[in-house]
Amino acid sequence: MGGAPADPLARRRISSSLTFVQKFVIPVAMLGLGAQAFMFAIENARAPEHPLTWSQLGWFIALALTFFGARFLRFNFPLKAVEIDGDALYVSNYLRQTRIPLGDIERISAGGWFRRGTVTIHLRTDTAFGHRIIFWPTIRWSSLLIAGLLGASHPIVAELRDAISRGA
Repeated sequence: MGGAPADPLARRRISSSLTFVQKFVIPVAMLGLGAQAFMFAIENARAPEHPLTWSQLGWFIALALTFFGARFLRFNFPLKAVEIDGDALYVSNYLRQTRIPLGDIERISAGGWFRRGTVTIHLRTDTAFGHRIIFWPTIRWSSLLIAGLLGASHPIVAELRDAISRGA
């Protein structure tokens, strides 16, 4: 009736299915909103009751591009799609994929103040994606509620730590 139990060694996704959206869609949407704000600012610069100089407008655009560009490069661009099987991680940036044996993982850490909700995998050796992998774990509403109320890390952190200790 319940079918065969799931194979614990089968390859499964541990990163959020929203990774692609966070990495590509949201930055493009932010760029579109920035263009709209730019057009609005140009219109306001022409209004006699709210005069903006071209210098003020230039500074506004430069600061906005710097802020959103830095935010994208720091928080969105490093996100990876991650899958796991019994003895390796499969990490993708949506253009290429690499296999990382669990034995190459040095430690796992949960995101801090600015990277709330992310998981960072620190590697012993350098890979095609560097020496650390950052991803958003899959959303589990119960664990999200507990983590939000108690400040606990996502269950995937403990699961990965356990997999590393078994493999070492």
